[in-house]
Amino acid sequence: MKKFLIGFLAFLGVLGLVAGAYVTYFILKVDYKYTGQELFDEVNSYRKSVNVSELVTDPVICDNLVERYLSIKEPNSGHRGFEEWLAAEGIANNPSYGLIGEIYVKDVSTPNNAIRWWLGSPGHKSTLERPEFNSGCSYANDGTGVVILAEKKVD
Repeated sequence: MKKFLIGFLAFLGVLGLVAGAYVTYFILKVDYKYTGQELFDEVNSYRKSVNVSELVTDPVICDNLVERYLSIKEPNSGHRGFEEWLAAEGIANNPSYGLIGEIYVKDVSTPNNAIRWWLGSPGHKSTLERPEFNSGCSYANDGTGVVILAEKKVD
């Protein structure tokens, strides 16, 4: 009887650990649900807060930004392929554009956290605050977001 009781208590202990793990997972699970527009709005809100003009949505950049997002989502991709994407989209040698920059984040739960992450990196902060950038677009899904910032020349 003593062995049965010890076995039953051990079973209950394991069951409790498994149940606790599931409850903890669902309570603490981070929800990476924000859109590219929410990220773009947060970028503009930050730029406005540091007295830099807001970006205007650029339909040429937005046209196939999901393709760029998908390549960034690949493991160890970094900014690799950015110049090729710009060329394929007809942006690279387009006289309507001057400077072009890209910032992205992975596994970030909110657009505000993306801004905070970028502010922790001098290069990203400088890109985010660059006054020459006046247009752009962003795409985000599942905690990964990409923002393309551009200097669009006015005719």
